[in-house]
Amino acid sequence: MGKSMASDDWAAMAAEVYGSFSPGSPIKLQGDLAGREDQAGRLRGIVLSSGEHALIYGERGAGKTSIANTFHLSLHSDTRRIHSIHVNCGDNDFSAIWRKVFRRVKVESDAERRSLDQFYPETITPDDVEIELSNFRINDIPIIILDEFDQISDPRTKILMTETIKSFSDHTIHAKIILVGIAGNAGELIAQHASISRALKQVQMPRLSLAELEAIVTTRYKRCGLRSDDEALFQMAFLSRGLPYYAHLIGRHSALAAIQKKKVFVDVEDVFLGLQEAIKEVDQTITEAYLAAIVSQRNEETLYEPVLTACAPAESDDLGQFQQAAVSAPLSEIAPRKPAYTPTTFAFHMNEFCEDKRGRILSRVGEARNYRYSFTDAMMQPYVIIRALQSGRLKRATFQKFIARRQRSLAV
Repeated sequence: MGKSMASDDWAAMAAEVYGSFSPGSPIKLQGDLAGREDQAGRLRGIVLSSGEHALIYGERGAGKTSIANTFHLSLHSDTRRIHSIHVNCGDNDFSAIWRKVFRRVKVESDAERRSLDQFYPETITPDDVEIELSNFRINDIPIIILDEFDQISDPRTKILMTETIKSFSDHTIHAKIILVGIAGNAGELIAQHASISRALKQVQMPRLSLAELEAIVTTRYKRCGLRSDDEALFQMAFLSRGLPYYAHLIGRHSALAAIQKKKVFVDVEDVFLGLQEAIKEVDQTITEAYLAAIVSQRNEETLYEPVLTACAPAESDDLGQFQQAAVSAPLSEIAPRKPAYTPTTFAFHMNEFCEDKRGRILSRVGEARNYRYSFTDAMMQPYVIIRALQSGRLKRATFQKFIARRQRSLAV
């Protein structure tokens, strides 16, 4: 097939790949969302239930915004119209957040259409919000999606938001409020109201399984006229560490590497070639956090980078937590020495990674001598592995060794 395709055909295929994978933006089509039917079903049920609203939470890169964009698309019907308004909260107060919402609502006034915010030149209060959203007809359901809720630093704003949700529930306002934010648990995002749990249903976005990550890639490859072998798919899924963001990023650049060689079949070599370009597209804040964590004030101190690299492939539990002992084996492969590394050798570095001066790149739970560590930002772990593979600090043979162990574990 490759020999019969003209240059324009290969260029068109590459363009299709760019259009099919979207690591840089949330998904907007429900059919493109993989592995989230349980969460989407729960959210649709909340929208159709009286007095219920939702909190979508999970790790960065887990697809929270994508599901918020798409879960309601199938709810449109001849007798029900969904009006979705999606705004980012940022570090704004209650009034500023709702001003963003009101700016997106058009109303008839004096024979012209004006945005609702123009009627509120001063502060917007919870009562204003309730009055305006109660004006929608019964068959028109506004869904207000407040994204980046974790960026709000003002406690008063969070309290007002939960009180507004409770008031909506108590007064049976059929408009729905969906809060979206990065958090390990719901309590990190909201100021708990005595009875808010009745009105605000929690929808956690867990990491995707290997099969679900592979589905993200295979469905798009099929759309683009590409195929891949099982090992290459596994490598892409494993490197993604449960995050759809990385499945999109690695899947895209693996395909482009194959197309560059005028192939329609993506193999393991293409995956590793693709990593060289994929690493350049990762959010700059991840790169900056990584560099801040490994910087050393002493030229002779070179262990920070290999220790952090060794943390990424270390055996972990279902929560992504690992012990210092699990870091010893990969560290001995990454930076060989005699005698071999023991946890006491690099305990200082592990603990420093949990401090402000190194950006708290790791989090730590438990008690001394029995600490369990994890990457504070889920997006960091795949980045560390990809960067180390691309730079050569982590040899492919070493990486394959730890993948083989994981494959056996997954098979069990």
